[in-house]
Amino acid sequence: MPKKVVVYVVNPDGTNYRKEINYNLSDMQDIVGGHIELVGCHDKPYDCFCNEDGIALELDHNPVATYMLRSILGYDGINLLGSVYFIGEPNYEGDSTSLSDESVLELASLARRAAFLHS
Repeated sequence: MPKKVVVYVVNPDGTNYRKEINYNLSDMQDIVGGHIELVGCHDKPYDCFCNEDGIALELDHNPVATYMLRSILGYDGINLLGSVYFIGEPNYEGDSTSLSDESVLELASLARRAAFLHS
């Protein structure tokens, strides 16, 4: 049975939600629509992944995810394109883990704030 993990998906249209996926490259690539690229979230218990070819593919700007990541990292030098997902930080073996309920609530709160500011 494949390992399942909880992620938090944020789409360019502002929709965002908790989702359980199989922990495999194919499911992760399906969310972002291509090759995944890590955007580390420093001291947070999660990381963000986006499409590494977002610029070349001319993916739509994702204002909600951009606001979320700028808030998390504390600087404005980032713009996210296309759908992204947040996943729990790696364990001692280097595998990403499920998001905790607390992390999902934190991310949902950031997404609501971003959606309000961009409406």
